[in-house]
Formats: sequence, C-alpha cells, structure tokens
Amino acid sequence: MFQKSLLFFLFITVNLALNAQRFTCDTFNVSIEIQQYTCDIKGYLSAIGEDVERQPFSYQLGVEGELLALGVFLNLDPMEDSLYVTDRRGCLGVFPIEILDSCNQQELTINNSVTPNGDGIDDKWKIGGWEKYPDLEITLFNQQGIRVFHTYDYSVEWDGTILGLPAAEGTYFYLIKLDRFSSDRSKTKSGSLTLIR
Repeated sequence: MFQKSLLFFLFITVNLALNAQRFTCDTFNVSIEIQQYTCDIKGYLSAIGEDVERQPFSYQLGVEGELLALGVFLNLDPMEDSLYVTDRRGCLGVFPIEILDSCNQQELTINNSVTPNGDGIDDKWKIGGWEKYPDLEITLFNQQGIRVFHTYDYSVEWDGTILGLPAAEGTYFYLIKLDRFSSDRSKTKSGSLTLIR
C-alpha cells in the first residue's frame, strides 16, 4: 500500500515538471540606448524589453552586476561587458555593451609629406596624438607593397630611410591600426605619404 502511493506521488511530480517546461526560449527584442563616457558626463545605459507578452524583464550589467527590474545603469566608466536580460519565463538574452572613453580619444593628425633634407622642417614623418593609443601599430609600404617601416611606438619617427639608407622619392602608403588587437576596421586609418628630398 505504501509503495503504490509513493509511486503515484512520483508520477504526479514528474508529470507537473514536464508540463512546466513546455515553452521555447526564442529570441526577444531589447531596445538599448548608450551615452558614451565624455570629459563632462559619465556613461549611462538604458534597456527596455520590447515584447509585451514576455514582460516583466530583469536586467543585469556584467556577470556580477546587480539584478534590476528597470534597465537603467548610471555613472558608468568606460567598459566592455555584457547586458543580461531575462524575461518572465526565465529565457536569457545576452547583449554586448561597450562604453567608450571619448574624453581621452583624440584624432590623429597625420602629415602627408616628409622632406628629410636636414633643414629641420618635416625631416621626419609626424603623427600627432599617437600617444593616446597605447595599442597603436604603424606600417608604411612602398609602391610595390613592400613594408619599409613598422612600429608599435611612434616615439621613433620615420626619418625617410630604409635599413639606414635614404628611401627613394615618391609616394608611400600607411596603415595605422589604433588598436592592433581589434579586428574592427573603423579603428584603422590609411592613406598616402609623399617623400620629397
């Protein structure tokens, strides 16, 4: 008698558990607005789950972030992380977030000519603002596509030589990666440079 009632109880428990799991976690839409970090304002993020039938949503910025009922995060420093959004059924959406530091970003000023003739004017190829990019990579090619100069530290400026010998007059092409560890093409600058003697 005791065994029959125990089996019946187990059957009901398993059946209820199976019924509770009969939904799919398909994708859902989240509207995300980001204010980048500037010299005057810290960054902020607001997120709203758009699918009404899946509300309420909960929001968490980063794995160890606080779980919030409203997706508003204020006073954010520059960061790369993920926003975790969970709907009422427990379905999880993960969204990459990047708060950029636009205060410390400075546009490079790249001279388009170099005249290494010893007069003290443009004897070396000048690139202004390179110090703001610690992961910078600079490569210079001749017209045949052969690399003639390469550096990660532009405190050593190109002086118009190749292996210590004067480079030929003409057009050279540069490729500057603002972040050599990133595959983001928007963080790349390219152009031409004229060497005149």
